[in-house]
Amino acid sequence: MTYISLVKRFGIILCLITAACSAASHAEDSVRVAQDRLRTLGYDPGASDGVYGDKSRQAVHRFQADRKLKQSGELDRETAELLLADLVLYTQNFDPFHYANPVTGELDGPAVQLIKKTCADARLRCVLRLGDKSWEETQKQVRDGSGDGLFLIGWDASRAEYLQRTEEILSTEYGFFVRADDPLNFTGPKALDGYTVGVYGPSNTSKTLDKITVGLRSEGIRLDKDLQKDSDPVFRALSTSKGKYAVFSNKDVGNSIIRRLGLENIRYAGQQQCVSYYVGITNRLNNTDFLDRFNTAFSQIALSGLKRTILAPYGVSADAGACGKPTPVPATPLPTPPNPVTPPAQDCVVKASGDDAVVVCGKSCMTWQKSGSERPLTWHDASGSYLADLNARRFGSASDWRLPTSEEIRTLIRQDLSPKNRMFLIDGFDATQTDCWTADRRTDGGQNAADYVDFFEGKIGSKSATDTNYVRAVRGTFCGHR
Repeated sequence: MTYISLVKRFGIILCLITAACSAASHAEDSVRVAQDRLRTLGYDPGASDGVYGDKSRQAVHRFQADRKLKQSGELDRETAELLLADLVLYTQNFDPFHYANPVTGELDGPAVQLIKKTCADARLRCVLRLGDKSWEETQKQVRDGSGDGLFLIGWDASRAEYLQRTEEILSTEYGFFVRADDPLNFTGPKALDGYTVGVYGPSNTSKTLDKITVGLRSEGIRLDKDLQKDSDPVFRALSTSKGKYAVFSNKDVGNSIIRRLGLENIRYAGQQQCVSYYVGITNRLNNTDFLDRFNTAFSQIALSGLKRTILAPYGVSADAGACGKPTPVPATPLPTPPNPVTPPAQDCVVKASGDDAVVVCGKSCMTWQKSGSERPLTWHDASGSYLADLNARRFGSASDWRLPTSEEIRTLIRQDLSPKNRMFLIDGFDATQTDCWTADRRTDGGQNAADYVDFFEGKIGSKSATDTNYVRAVRGTFCGHR
């Protein structure tokens, strides 16, 4: 259905709702359009006969229940808006990116304005809604079929199971906040030994902290998590804490909360990683046209400089945060996913010790870093400067270290959770490096991306090359198929 015909049909239904049309034929047409749309969405309204009978009313009632609307069974204005929308996208309060306007109560913010403009240019009727439940419940609501997507969201292998992502909307930074009198200079997770860390969740942010915590504990480093359902309490707790307490948060979000709450004794201690934000559209729609149209319109907005213009009044830069943009990764075609590889028997042996320790896996003919990078890096830095330094100093007495392929790194994934490191990572390796880049690149979601392994969940996924992951370098020629 074209945008123009959609507007005309919406006008017909609106005509019925507002009693602005008197012709009986218009009323029948509007009911018929509603019946067709209900059937397309999986609600059986009976025959598309223009008669608003009991079956049609029941279908509307079910639609309203699933969309968390007032269950009147009538085609009121809000029901008609959602019924004819191309995309119903849900979010949460995420100041300074999007939030409920304190005056109007309407959803507002730079991300909202940017997405609305993109949808308008793409001729997509998008309805943006603030979820009325927890973020976890809102995500489940979309995953279960109520709603067409989420924004702004980071990306991981779990979200890729039910969402497809747009082009990168923003790139931002996550790190740790401490009291102003805390001497902590965050140079990596090991600096958090003995700390309690407050975090909002359940969320991707709290999941990332879980990965850090599990990785540190496997090395005998203690870090405790203080999980809260709102970000404000953890920042208030940090402000009044006396011991070793920190907060893990988006840098821009954290600074916004600090200003709003008037907390003057908190400072940012350092970056943990960079994260790209997207609009996620449910795979259930099975409609790549929506995604293509959105990405095309967004690209034009970004190239024209209008993206910066839209964001500037809100004090959010186009790159939102201090992560910056590395040299672009050359685009490559989507590769054919490798056939699943059954990890070989655990014949891997740790060789040497200290900083140069390696793990030799005989059955796959591979030699790996036992540990890896101390900090998450962009794909460009991982494949460039990190490997160059590793080879220049002849790490492990070798100078041919490289990023592993997806197929190669799969051999390090266990089929069950390790009792030692509490991950799907075979024993012998340090568990700090929870998410590691591979050498496999792709053009995914309209952007340059690369595959990575998530040992915390035992999955292979892909991320924007401007996101950050750890590196675990490898050398040798893979003999897994011999």
